[in-house]
Amino acid sequence: MGMKYVFETTFLVFLVLGVILSFAFNNFVLHAIIIFLFGVIVSATHALRKADLNYPYVLLVVGFLLGYLIATKSGKKSWILILFFLGIVAGLIIKKLLERYSETRK
Repeated sequence: MGMKYVFETTFLVFLVLGVILSFAFNNFVLHAIIIFLFGVIVSATHALRKADLNYPYVLLVVGFLLGYLIATKSGKKSWILILFFLGIVAGLIIKKLLERYSETRK
């Protein structure tokens, strides 16, 4: 069996992790902070890799987000998606600011 189902297993782990985190924190403010930081982390890891979007990476992110949305109350799902994408945008802005700062320091 070995490494045959590594991607599927990792996808399932991220899905379950999203469900667990969503159930663990029942406060909407904590939900907002977690999903916003996840968006920032997604954009930062993509920037660190300096590669095109590859399919497995995107599906792992979607797996976590899907797991998080499964366990979130129905009225807050749209807010969670909006905050996730705002986190991605914030991560990209932070990356640009850090690049600009590092260029001025040279």
